[in-house]
Amino acid sequence: MGAIQPIRRAVYPLVPQNADSFDALTDVQRQQAQRLEAALMPGILKVRGGELSIRKTAEWLAKTRKQELQVSAVSVARYLSDYLSRGVVALAPQYKGRVRQDGGWEAIALHYRRLPSHPSYATIAEKLRDDHGYADATPGRVQHYLQSLPEHECDFHPDRVGPHYRRQNLTPHKIRDRSVVPVGMLYQGDGHALHYYVRHPNSGHHITAELTPWMDIGSRFIAGWWLGFSESAVQSLYSLSAALVQHDHVMALLHVDPGSGFKNKMMCEAVAGFAPRIGAEYMTALPGNARGKGDIEGWFRWFEEKHGKFQPSYKGKEIPQEFLRRLEKRIEKGEMYIPTWDEALDGIRKYITQYNERNQDNLGKRSPASLWEGLQRSPLHIPREVLVRPRETRVARSFDVRIFNRVYRAPALKAYEGREVQVEYDLHCDREVSIYDTEGRYVTQAVKVQETPFLSQSRIEDLQRNQERAALKRLETRAEMIRANNRAPITADDTLIGLETFGAVELPAPKKEAEGLQPLDLLDTDY
Repeated sequence: MGAIQPIRRAVYPLVPQNADSFDALTDVQRQQAQRLEAALMPGILKVRGGELSIRKTAEWLAKTRKQELQVSAVSVARYLSDYLSRGVVALAPQYKGRVRQDGGWEAIALHYRRLPSHPSYATIAEKLRDDHGYADATPGRVQHYLQSLPEHECDFHPDRVGPHYRRQNLTPHKIRDRSVVPVGMLYQGDGHALHYYVRHPNSGHHITAELTPWMDIGSRFIAGWWLGFSESAVQSLYSLSAALVQHDHVMALLHVDPGSGFKNKMMCEAVAGFAPRIGAEYMTALPGNARGKGDIEGWFRWFEEKHGKFQPSYKGKEIPQEFLRRLEKRIEKGEMYIPTWDEALDGIRKYITQYNERNQDNLGKRSPASLWEGLQRSPLHIPREVLVRPRETRVARSFDVRIFNRVYRAPALKAYEGREVQVEYDLHCDREVSIYDTEGRYVTQAVKVQETPFLSQSRIEDLQRNQERAALKRLETRAEMIRANNRAPITADDTLIGLETFGAVELPAPKKEAEGLQPLDLLDTDY
């Protein structure tokens, strides 16, 4: 007989762990797998070393580690086999819960949930039961199903929140590196209607003023601003001129929105526009894309948060509707104080000064004013008194140019008959204009033509008085017509009562028939 051979036990090598599979597990699954791995590790080492078989090891672990494992030896043997073949991932619980059964109403419920009117879960469930006949569409089941869907397919779907809101707030956007922009190169501007009332400097009525600031992107410095009555080309011209004059620096690029207040002939026309005259280029954001000018839009948000909300006449969306409904009455009674125009200017000026001098995290704990000090100026080289004088292109005819229903005349315009010229005008005085050729060379000064009256002043006054009398007569006729339409109809009884009331003379009695004449028989036709 040969020698007895020793029993060879299987040797289990280390299983490489799949990091991707382990990371795909939930936190609960990872914790459970790691707990089982720690409890099984003494037996795993014995099996890998060939000391015991999986069955013997499972029996040993079920007795010695009963508190940690809390399962039978058969389950422990399964854990060991799975771990030795697939690693710690095999120890994670794989129970996925009960598979949901479709009720047939899911698509309809999703359609109702996407409505912009935002119906509730209970209302949707009631609609499914009453109008569509799904008796099992309970509020709980409908809510559980809709909440299990991805957010972009349900509560944040474009049909529910609107495509513009979703595009502006829920979709990714480009993150631009502004550190590459030199200080003073790029200005970003926009108009913003204040969220609080101010008093008009002339009439004293409460109005919503328009603030137009210009921000330097390289330093976030507010280089210039203007407070006006509405967003317009003149408002943009004033605010930009303030930035140019205050710092004697011309930017290289303007970044604005495509609105009429910025993108207009006065500002960006190739020949007579204000921007080409100072040597600046124009860049407009996409229509309806507020994120394109996120820097100045973000500044507006913090302006209202830190300044506007503390004004006594604030009327933003945060104000309860109860106060907004009574807003006009509160203003009339003096319960709401409206800042004057000068007070509004002083408040805005103070806030902008504090903003420019405040350190900011996104600027490396530096302030916009400290970064602005490193500006390499590009001087203006334009007289300040003509800086805010816009230009328009017109055609010279008969020694005249016409602009804004006014006629200006100069003898030198004879040389430009039928040709285009640039007319530079003053926004505050219309007595004269400056004429330039198409290349920007000065030609002459043109004086406003005083028109000859078509009628004498006395005749005009007579016509105005006649027109006034005719208008009053038409109003009286209209008033009498309204009163007549509202009167009750006059009956015969009303007429008799009225006659008796005012003592009307009784009607005379009929005269007696003449003597000797036979009475007339109307039925007698025998003649």
